[in-house]
Amino acid sequence: MEEVFGRDFHFSYLRKLVVKVRNEISYEIDAAKIEPRLAFTRENYRMMRGRAAEDRLLDAGRRRRQACQNPSPRIAGSRQERRHARPWHPQRRSGSGDVPQVTRAVS
Repeated sequence: MEEVFGRDFHFSYLRKLVVKVRNEISYEIDAAKIEPRLAFTRENYRMMRGRAAEDRLLDAGRRRRQACQNPSPRIAGSRQERRHARPWHPQRRSGSGDVPQVTRAVS
């Protein structure tokens, strides 16, 4: 190194440079080994997420079809059904105006 740079370097400085270069090389080797595994894991995660979304959509459609075919008592009083029910009107109540009441005269 004296011939290339024209000066002398201390031993501790050279040792630090060697350790630094060695660590950089080992890091690059580790990254090269890990990258294919990470790519494989990313692809598996992407496929799993797509499959889970598809299952949720299919399950929601299946539940919706079952609810239409077999309405359960819990669903019968749902907010949606109450929202679509006819509004309350005093003449529609039973006994108030549907059938005229017959009364007899007391003699």
